[in-house]
Amino acid sequence: MQPTGLVSIPFGYLTGWLGSRWDRRLRPVAGRENRRLYEESEARLLAAAE
Repeated sequence: MQPTGLVSIPFGYLTGWLGSRWDRRLRPVAGRENRRLYEESEARLLAAAE
């Protein structure tokens, strides 16, 4: 392994792990917002399907 890989590979794993942790914090808020938007338009979606 080259000295560059000794730093960049663990750094890449660490930033990927931190990004996945950060995304889980934001996901419930986005999920509630998406659900609210779907429920507002559900009647129009179902009426158009008939």
